[in-house]
Amino acid sequence: MPKNPDKPANSYPDRNVQADNSISPLLTLPRGVVIHPSKLIYCMAARRYTWLCIDGYQRLILVCKHIGAYEKSLAGLSFCRIHHHWIVNMTYVSGYIIGRTGQVILRNGKLLPVSARRKKQLLQTLDYL
Repeated sequence: MPKNPDKPANSYPDRNVQADNSISPLLTLPRGVVIHPSKLIYCMAARRYTWLCIDGYQRLILVCKHIGAYEKSLAGLSFCRIHHHWIVNMTYVSGYIIGRTGQVILRNGKLLPVSARRKKQLLQTLDYL
């Protein structure tokens, strides 16, 4: 018998229901810091950890999540996995150096490598922008 007679026993939200994609997700960082994904410049894998480069921060932030978790949570936004170790925010990309694998140039001048396997996907994304 339910404890609250006004509320049916199965009134919990269905966990399989997809979230509304019109609302941008927020990223929660260590120490309760919450940022909007548009401030995230890139993610760099470090085994089971991930380094995050955030616009406006002086240093990289180390978080205890693998890069695959960020790839899933940032899917559908302006992010592209360019390498086994790198996810980049396409709004911060200023150029691309052509080569067998190539490199992405960020607005701050940093160069990030592009893997041969992910080069085609990156070039399609750049053409779309």
